[in-house]
Amino acid sequence: MDLGSISAETKATVLLTTRLGEMGDDLKPLSPAEFRSVQIWLKDRGLTSGDLLTGNHRAALNAMIDEGVGTPLIPSMLERIPKLIRAVERWTKVGIWVTGETDDKFPVRLRQRLGLAGFPLLFGAGRMEFLNSGGVYIVGSRNSSDSGLQFSRLLARRCGEEEITVISSDMRGVDREAIGAAGAVGGNIVCVLSDSLEKAVAARRHRKLMEQGNLMVVTPFSPDTRFRVANAIRVNRYQYGLADFAVIVETRRTGGVWLGAEENRKENWAPAFVRADGNVPLGNEALLSLGLRPLTRKEILECGNIREHLISRLTLQSDSAPPDDTLAASSNDPGSQLFNIFCDQLAAFADTVARSPEEIQNHFGIEPEQAESWIARAIEEGVLEQFGDTDQYGVRHQNSRSRRRTTQTI
Repeated sequence: MDLGSISAETKATVLLTTRLGEMGDDLKPLSPAEFRSVQIWLKDRGLTSGDLLTGNHRAALNAMIDEGVGTPLIPSMLERIPKLIRAVERWTKVGIWVTGETDDKFPVRLRQRLGLAGFPLLFGAGRMEFLNSGGVYIVGSRNSSDSGLQFSRLLARRCGEEEITVISSDMRGVDREAIGAAGAVGGNIVCVLSDSLEKAVAARRHRKLMEQGNLMVVTPFSPDTRFRVANAIRVNRYQYGLADFAVIVETRRTGGVWLGAEENRKENWAPAFVRADGNVPLGNEALLSLGLRPLTRKEILECGNIREHLISRLTLQSDSAPPDDTLAASSNDPGSQLFNIFCDQLAAFADTVARSPEEIQNHFGIEPEQAESWIARAIEEGVLEQFGDTDQYGVRHQNSRSRRRTTQTI
């Protein structure tokens, strides 16, 4: 990959939304909400972000900024072409490519299923065609039981043997066990990351699989992004969005696995199954009560073909227990109302002083997983912003990048 092979639209998107990993590159990228507002403003005038790279549209750029769309620093962001060239060279050396949502190579599934809920870029390494192959998304809590890990390995091995792509993450536990089991039988794997793509492509456990052409790693975030809870929650939708089916091996009623399953249940990205063997966590039982289909170890062992079996299960109405009205109702309007109250009070608490997740959690008296979820949602909706690579968050103000903000914890 070289700069000439990247479309103008994708170049501009990288410049506007991505840190380029150089000392002194301290321009804060546009948030997802800000970037979408820029896109909409340009589209209404028959323009794209790629047009901003030409001098012919400087007047339009100035008008957009004067109207309060985006940030006054956009011209400076777009002038980082030399840094972009060096970043592309660095990515190419380790096999990393980038594609934008307007490119033909961008996965059709993500474009159709996620729409504006997705991020505008994908960075990855490996065979891009895996992104359109579908597959089974296998997910579970990091501290899953031995029976859960065995279930994950069994399912992934069956998928690998039957040339069904396994989709998962690099989180320890169920996810990493699934990747290892599929790779051991020569299966194809899509590993969706929330951070550290540059480190992932160099990891020993990935190199052999990538050299064999069986593994691709992908992320919607910059290749050098560090781990952030908010991003880990955000990538759930990509894993569901790429899959034909999802199998939730183990989950609590809180945390990222639960939140991802709930979002998929509401958005209906992929039909989901839940492990239903013996003693399973309360989270599994709750998802079954909400209408997700059970899947047992015995079924995996005895069925002739995994894909055909899962398809046949979708046609059996008796598989789904009627949703528990009490559980279902608890995740709809009241949750949104509580989130709105959270945002209103957060406006005062984090207005002039950036706060850590722990401070936000303690101030509101909520569980860590709930704080993580609401912080991630507030960032997506443009209510909150993160300061650099710190774990500090503050209320996003219009043109806030031109203001100095206090980032210490008090």
